[in-house]
Amino acid sequence: MKQQSIHYEILLLTGTGFSNRGFCSKNKENDNSKNHSAAEELEMVCWDGLIGELLPELFQNNIYPPAIFTWQVLHGKHFLMINMGATPFIADDKSSLDPYFFYDHLSEN
Repeated sequence: MKQQSIHYEILLLTGTGFSNRGFCSKNKENDNSKNHSAAEELEMVCWDGLIGELLPELFQNNIYPPAIFTWQVLHGKHFLMINMGATPFIADDKSSLDPYFFYDHLSEN
């Protein structure tokens, strides 16, 4: 039986109450949050591996395995898109949450 690989693609909107609240960093070197925007602070929190603590409902059915890594955090105009998984992956354009991919295929509907 082939082992399934779990990948997460998470889209966080910036400029919301969630993204503007204060976050604590695991890494003391990144703790000078006064020099960063709210979106940059949220991005640092994602790179620190705290997304499971920020959004526990995403991982409640699947035990958050220590083998899930943050591979990519894309900073868009009004969003952060986080790609997580045991291995790096490239999402299919038509099934991705990336708004830029969605916008390219909007005329096909």
